[in-house]
This record gives sequence, structure tokens and C-alpha cells, in this order.
Amino acid sequence: MIYSTHDTDWATSAQGNHWRRTSGLVLVAGRAKGGTHFWGMIDGEFIDGYFDTLAEAMEACEDRANLIFGARST
Repeated sequence: MIYSTHDTDWATSAQGNHWRRTSGLVLVAGRAKGGTHFWGMIDGEFIDGYFDTLAEAMEACEDRANLIFGARST
């Protein structure tokens, strides 16, 4: 499957996860199978920790992406 390389806003996937593309990275946040917490992922790699809300998971993804952008630009 081919995905757009343009930056996007957060959207909901067919699986019910939330995703966003920014500066070539794909950020994904979703509810854990147990349903008690949320997780975050960037380009297929889970970020550390679990989150109480979807908003926290999405923010954690964006924060981690910003760190990656900063490392790329130095």
C-alpha cells in the first residue's frame, strides 16, 4: 500500500487506531487490547510507557517525533 508523504492531521484508521504523518514519520496511538490504557508508536516502534488517555498517547508521540526531528537537524 502506498501512503501520502504529505503531513496530515490525526485521523482514525480502519482498525480504530489514531494516526498522523509528519515530516516523513508515521505516528500511531491506540487502546491496548485490555482496554485499560493507551500506547504510542512511531514508524512501527512502540514508545516507552503506557498512557491513561488517548490524548496523552498522541502527545507523547508528537513529543518523541520532535526529538527525532531535532536529532536529524543537528
